[in-house]
Amino acid sequence: MRIASVTMIGRFPHGIGLHVRNLRWALSGRDHSVIVTFGSYIEQLGLRSDDRVTYIACGEPGDPRRFFPFWKEFPRIVRDRGIDPEWFLFMEQDIWFHAPIEGDPPPGAGEIRAFLPPSEVYHAVLRGGELYHPRVWEGANLVHGPLVHRAIDYGIDFSGHADLFIRADKEDWDRRAGGTISLREYERPDTMDEFTLYCALVEGTRMTHSPRAAHLQGPEALHRLSPEIYEGCGAEKLGRVADQWRDYMCASAAVAVYYIAGNWDREADWRRIQRRYRPEFRSLIPSAREWMEPREYERLERVVAGFSAGPG
Repeated sequence: MRIASVTMIGRFPHGIGLHVRNLRWALSGRDHSVIVTFGSYIEQLGLRSDDRVTYIACGEPGDPRRFFPFWKEFPRIVRDRGIDPEWFLFMEQDIWFHAPIEGDPPPGAGEIRAFLPPSEVYHAVLRGGELYHPRVWEGANLVHGPLVHRAIDYGIDFSGHADLFIRADKEDWDRRAGGTISLREYERPDTMDEFTLYCALVEGTRMTHSPRAAHLQGPEALHRLSPEIYEGCGAEKLGRVADQWRDYMCASAAVAVYYIAGNWDREADWRRIQRRYRPEFRSLIPSAREWMEPREYERLERVVAGFSAGPG
């Protein structure tokens, strides 16, 4: 297997089909997608594994809101399932490719390829307060398979936890790195903090960028925070929810993803989508006909057209 993409899908079942079709289009026939989701979703949606995708059930059937600690379980799943590709592609469901990665030269053994634009902020590794290594996360990051297996053998915990492996010998790790190591914008642990530190300090990796994906943030988080609007609500209710979570996400952008996927039947005022998210939707237009169903593509066009329907 060349690339194994890995996605945990917890609270956006209506988007599973979109996500899988996007990955089939963006990856090659030598690649495989692993989708870990609740068994109830697999049963309700009639999902079937084939030569390009494997669905792995987790959680209790009939309890789709149950939390599943996927990244804690990731090493066990890799071992039990014998997942051993040349590269792992760590994915989130709200990241959609707008250009295929086939033909992009694969990264070397010590290189991590990011398919989103560069970001040097959230949970990046700092040395003496300066950027030392960008965050490695499930944001369309392509990582050499043997490196991931070495991290698993090293005992790395991919989940969000505070007991990082460097804590016991922090002074020694700082000395090796040549300065005080910390994580930028760190308020609480998040997924892959320890793996990021492992890549930077043990493997000495570097990150390169080949922007080929859009990050349409929020559909799973919005379902978790305001489940009552997941399958539709009026403009007044949506406005209250958008104001409630304004500092955390753009609820209108997440709802636009629901609308494209089909769990929202009504349109909304797409002018409410914050300007920084609009280019993400626009970037999909040139290629989306190739992997979206016709109705999905028509809805994407309506969302983008709605940006210029008036002031906003």
